[in-house]
Amino acid sequence: GSAQGGSAQGGSVSVGGSAGSPDGGFGGDGGFGGSQGGEGGFGGDAGSGFGGAGGFGGGCNDGGPSQTCDECQTVSFDPGGCCEFPVNDCVSNVSCIDLIDCFNACTDDSCYNACIDRFPDGYDAYYNLVICVFGTDPANPGACGYACGAW
Repeated sequence: GSAQGGSAQGGSVSVGGSAGSPDGGFGGDGGFGGSQGGEGGFGGDAGSGFGGAGGFGGGCNDGGPSQTCDECQTVSFDPGGCCEFPVNDCVSNVSCIDLIDCFNACTDDSCYNACIDRFPDGYDAYYNLVICVFGTDPANPGACGYACGAW
């Protein structure tokens, strides 16, 4: 079988508005727990290990470098796509949809923060979707981080 390794990744995430937008951004929560080792990965001691790319692994963490942002997101959101479950979680959560609608009207951090305060029940689903699509950093660009200009 495959081993699961990886260590928790800390720090904060700052994601700006939609691609091409001059919008500021908002600070994310602290990092998220370890990554799953790739198929046939080698487990290590105390949570360290080898195998699999961090976070999402495989094509779900290549950033979609050969696609446009829209193409990448469409494929990622489709059934069987890398972000199918996070997008479904957000779409089925009215607070997540309300949060996105609120963010779309924002031009600065104070607005983003006010939206989060107004729709706190939608934040986790939104955050998981953002991490799936845009990743956390250039080494972990999620499904579309490069295609959408996040990194």
